[in-house]
Amino acid sequence: MENRQQGLGVRAMVEMALFAGVAYVLMFISIPIIPIVPYMKLDLSDLVVLLGMSIFGAGGAILIAAVKELLYFVSTGLDIVNFIGVLTAFIADIAFILPISAVLKDRPRTLSRQVMAVIVGTISLTVVLSLAN
Repeated sequence: MENRQQGLGVRAMVEMALFAGVAYVLMFISIPIIPIVPYMKLDLSDLVVLLGMSIFGAGGAILIAAVKELLYFVSTGLDIVNFIGVLTAFIADIAFILPISAVLKDRPRTLSRQVMAVIVGTISLTVVLSLAN
């Protein structure tokens, strides 16, 4: 008789927490895209969330992004302006993760399919953040 568990196992939760911790640290290492405009920065923590999506699926990636943003919110200050920024970053993560996951789901992961998924995710991210702005 096997003991099967529904949902996430302890190992998967610990691995997701480690991914969230690495993504949280990478949030503080941001590279300015255009030096004249200091608020436009490349956030490398989304790469960790994408890697988590390839391992744990879309649900795991959303959990990693949520823990990452929660850690950032608690450590940088609990004010409304910071909350708006963290909420927008979480919405951006979801707008980037879900289309990529939808394109790659139940299909062979060829290079052309992966490039198309990233293009669809980038378009979705651009539309959602344009509306959020």
